[in-house]
Amino acid sequence: MLNINQWQKIYNTKNIELLKNATWVDWFCKETSLTNKTIKLGKIVKQLKSGKINRDSMYVWFKNNCPLYGPLYDDIRIADIESGETLFIISINDPWNNNNTYKLYSKQDGFNIPIITSNYIINIINYLNRED
Repeated sequence: MLNINQWQKIYNTKNIELLKNATWVDWFCKETSLTNKTIKLGKIVKQLKSGKINRDSMYVWFKNNCPLYGPLYDDIRIADIESGETLFIISINDPWNNNNTYKLYSKQDGFNIPIITSNYIINIINYLNRED
């Protein structure tokens, strides 16, 4: 399992195949599309800094979701290495987005109500990178 620091370093070397194999846990899309999805989601992960997350003790995993109704959508999950517990979920283009492209959910809120909904991923990245 790669912590976020390790993941970011490998992403910068462009070894997408390694990250694809290490990061995707569940998918319903064609396996051939995972490479492009890893590149796309990796652009988000590479911007994460230690703030609300700890890049040494947390890892990311990707999920391609298949809702009962609506199209497939992806999310990035940030989890604690020691416990394996997911702490944050960044949802991208889920069918319940109400015209917002990104949502951030937290374990603290039971993943029920988004902390942030935004058309811009930078708002979620800025929130996660804050230390408060």
